[in-house]
Amino acid sequence: MVACGGMSIAFYTRREPHQTVTAGGGLRIGSLAGMFGFFINATLSTLSMLSANSRAAMRGEMMNRLKEAMASSSDPAATDMLRRLGDQLNSPSGLAMLFTFALLVLAVLFVIFGGLGGAIGATLFGRRQEPEQQ
Repeated sequence: MVACGGMSIAFYTRREPHQTVTAGGGLRIGSLAGMFGFFINATLSTLSMLSANSRAAMRGEMMNRLKEAMASSSDPAATDMLRRLGDQLNSPSGLAMLFTFALLVLAVLFVIFGGLGGAIGATLFGRRQEPEQQ
């Protein structure tokens, strides 16, 4: 996503060659690119979750990871918490809640890293204002 934000500045300066892009402007453009990237990712992820096979595979993989974590943990409180999390994942509402939470975290990360890439891209690729000669 950092590269996506930087590339958005390169494309913007190619399209608007006379525009000056500051780091703040690059942050906004990169964040917007990150938001679009998130919407594409969320759409494809949601469409893949419509398949019962995909949901079952995801649930199975997560249950395997939880079992591994429970086996490696010596703390009874942590083991109990992981067992309750596994019980929630076996229900459709628990899987939907986890999927929604993951999408929210990804939305924030896409926007932050896209904005960071945009600010870096504006510093590297943004057009500078030429000093006016008198």
